[in-house]
Amino acid sequence: MTAQTSKFEAEVAENSTPKRKPAERPVIVQFQQAPAGPGPRAPKRVEWVHLAEDGDYAEHQVKARIRYPDTLNTEFSSGDFEKIKKALRQIVLEHNGWIDPDTDEPMPPATEDGFWDLLAQEEVLLCLRAVGAARKKVLSSLLETPTV
Repeated sequence: MTAQTSKFEAEVAENSTPKRKPAERPVIVQFQQAPAGPGPRAPKRVEWVHLAEDGDYAEHQVKARIRYPDTLNTEFSSGDFEKIKKALRQIVLEHNGWIDPDTDEPMPPATEDGFWDLLAQEEVLLCLRAVGAARKKVLSSLLETPTV
């Protein structure tokens, strides 16, 4: 039994001797995206806007997202007609039944490339101006609203 006891005592002595403390390592923090689910959401702000108050386009309207990423403003102010059309296509959702003046047929939905291919430059620029004016009106009203 003494052989077993001495083996046991040796193990206890080995485990009880103070060991050098391991060097402290920096804590690594990993950030994870919050899980998708219910949470605060900004309003969509979709409005029907008139292309013009009077004249040839007084009856033309588009339904557009008035709240859109500011990165699209870079495209709108680029001066590049194709970039402007591409950016408008992201925010113009519908039109109010426009008729193609060349064929007298209904124009394709605003969500299709065919619609944007048929538009004259003046119609694209009128869309841009109308959506911009509606957005400016919303932003101005937000600045005037007192906060609590």
